[in-house]
Amino acid sequence: MSVDERLNEVESRLLFHEDGMQSLSDLVYAQQRQLDKLQQTCDLLVQRIQEAGQEAPAKIVDEPPPHY
Repeated sequence: MSVDERLNEVESRLLFHEDGMQSLSDLVYAQQRQLDKLQQTCDLLVQRIQEAGQEAPAKIVDEPPPHY
C-alpha cells in the first residue's frame, strides 16, 4: 500500500468519524432543547400546584352530603 493510498484511507476514515461526531452533536443539542422544555413545564406545574394548595381551604371537613 503506497503512502498516497494510506493517506486517502486515513482521510476517508477521518471524514467518516467527523460526520458521526456531528450527527451525535446535533442529537445531543436536540435532546438538551427537549430537556429544557420539559424542565420549564415541570417548573410551571410545580408552581401551579403550590398556588392551588394556597387557595385551598386550610381545613377539609368530611361532611355528609346535604341529602342525608
